[in-house]
Amino acid sequence: MFRKLSFKYTVIFLLISLVPIVVVSIVSIKSAKNILKESIMENYTLLAHKMAESIDYMIQEKLADVEYLASTSEVRETLREANSTYLNETHEETSEKIHRLDEEWIAAKGATQTASRILGNDLSRFFKNFQGKYSEEIGEIFLTDSKGASVAMTKTLTDYFQADEMWWEESFNNGKGAVFLDDRGYDESIQGIAIGVVVPVRDGKQVVGILKVNLKVRGALDIAARSGTGISDIIFLFLGRSNGSYVTVSDENYDKMTELHKDLLLENLSGGKEDVHSGVKTIMAYAPVKVPLNTRVDSPRARKGISGEKWEPTQWMLFIEISQDKAFAPLRKLGHILQVMGLVIFVGVLLIALYVSRSITGPINDLIKGANILGKGNLDQRVQVNARDEIGELASALNKMAGDLKSATTSRDNLEKEIAERTRAEEELKTAYTDLKKTQYASLNIMADLDRQREKLNGSLREKEVLLSEIHHRVKNNMQIISSLLKLQSRHIKDKKFLQMFKDSESRIKSMALVHEKLYRATDLANINFADYTNNLVHDILKSFGIRTNKISLKLNVENICLAVDTAIPCGLILNELITNALKYAFPDDTKGNLRVEMRKVEGGGQRAEDRGQKTEVEDGSSQPATRNPQLETIELVVCDNGIGIPKDLNLQEVKSLGLSLVNTLVRQIRGEIELKRENGTEWKIRFGLRTGD
Repeated sequence: MFRKLSFKYTVIFLLISLVPIVVVSIVSIKSAKNILKESIMENYTLLAHKMAESIDYMIQEKLADVEYLASTSEVRETLREANSTYLNETHEETSEKIHRLDEEWIAAKGATQTASRILGNDLSRFFKNFQGKYSEEIGEIFLTDSKGASVAMTKTLTDYFQADEMWWEESFNNGKGAVFLDDRGYDESIQGIAIGVVVPVRDGKQVVGILKVNLKVRGALDIAARSGTGISDIIFLFLGRSNGSYVTVSDENYDKMTELHKDLLLENLSGGKEDVHSGVKTIMAYAPVKVPLNTRVDSPRARKGISGEKWEPTQWMLFIEISQDKAFAPLRKLGHILQVMGLVIFVGVLLIALYVSRSITGPINDLIKGANILGKGNLDQRVQVNARDEIGELASALNKMAGDLKSATTSRDNLEKEIAERTRAEEELKTAYTDLKKTQYASLNIMADLDRQREKLNGSLREKEVLLSEIHHRVKNNMQIISSLLKLQSRHIKDKKFLQMFKDSESRIKSMALVHEKLYRATDLANINFADYTNNLVHDILKSFGIRTNKISLKLNVENICLAVDTAIPCGLILNELITNALKYAFPDDTKGNLRVEMRKVEGGGQRAEDRGQKTEVEDGSSQPATRNPQLETIELVVCDNGIGIPKDLNLQEVKSLGLSLVNTLVRQIRGEIELKRENGTEWKIRFGLRTGD
């Protein structure tokens, strides 16, 4: 069997057809996995930043509430009255009285007349009412006068005198006053995780007392989670301290930090890495919380809640982790689809290979049969092969040879026998003709089956195109919803800085949504006409800034260039950031100016920045070697204005603004290079390679 030509032809045909398909599929899946991993790393790093900023904002907001409470007239009047009792006493008399009351208080565990009087005064009742309104957020509240003696409280304290504790000394700051944030961890007084916010109370410029409020932060992770998207895919998230301990964690099953977590806490940086947590492979993103905090450390002479306790500066860091199985679920679906398609293709190729091999080996088998019959002495046998190739010529030569032999050996006596033999040969020819008709009919059935399979494949392809179009439509709708939510939320923000951050985020989301809208409306679901996209994007930005064309003269010169989705989205975000920066800063005081946007293919390209045969120079002098890739052509994107220009001392590689940092990141993502010219305004020139056919 294995020596037959039909088997060999079938195997060779299958190898030639299927090996390239298998190789391309494997390479495509591996490339898609790497690209997906990088994208997830970047997205979740941005998400961690956003969550950490939400916690920062929550703490700052609560600090403002405590400072407002410290500025109320009730607090100031009570402190004036308390501090006035020391006017007719010497320092020694005041100190002796406070320490005597403090010792009585500690010995009786707060069951003294002084404690009862303070707990029942008007300000304590005011604090309790204030605490009751915000019971889910505020724990213990208490106030001391300028000497550190307790004046008001929501519950009985462990001691009367607070000035001998580090948090009081840091907040009083030798009469200058300062904010002190105490990372208390688990606080029994409020039965939960707490931050102690300590603020000075001022009467004019003088510090007249210290107010401390313990805030519950058990919902810190909930606040962070509400600021992000894709939270359902996250295995867990937690806040950690720089000393390697937890602040709070979303899942108590993950109660131990890995060594990687502890190393990252010491570095106090943001980014993304792969990790293995409790036997689960994860992708981890992390970002620091910027608010400076202080955490309690062990002290041999400390009396908890009374005196001698010490604090040291600490830093919180937010970690989020997502299972790699969930992250790469779309890739597995793609693999299943490719397997099904590969099986269908294998069956089709096998049928074609069998048909082709039989069409080649069939005449050869007929030739072998005819030669065997002739070899046995039957010179009337003829090989019925109608092929017009070398096999047909061989069959004709064999038949001619048989005829010549027959003619040489036939006599008159055998004439009638020869006629009979010829008649029999004619009947056999008719039989062969009938068999040929049957073979042709079978071939037609095979071709019909192949046509039906082709129609099924085409139908499947059309379904995939409809599904892809629907995906783009839904992504665009979801981004528009997010943009609308940001716009609605921004109406409640008074801080101009945070309001601008919301508007910038809304603009970026709109630029990405516009890409999916163009793809949804286009016939080509893989590429987007960037000229049409740029025109819509620029006019949307001008409209959002409320800029009239008589103020800013706009010139667009964008060639008809089609970009793939993974290139169009970064380019759209780059355009959004550069045009927004120009409109914000280039034309102060409502001055007139010109704005020019160009995009074109340039000669001498054919490489990405890292693919060129020479080193690529950028404005900061950095360079990197690369190799040629003649299958790429270079695209040049230019954004230029004649405004006041960017400061000369601005270093693109060290810029701290989110917008320009995002531009640098996106340029690296498309493997491009960026050039900045500061003559007669500002000109940004970005070049990147576009693979032929992208």
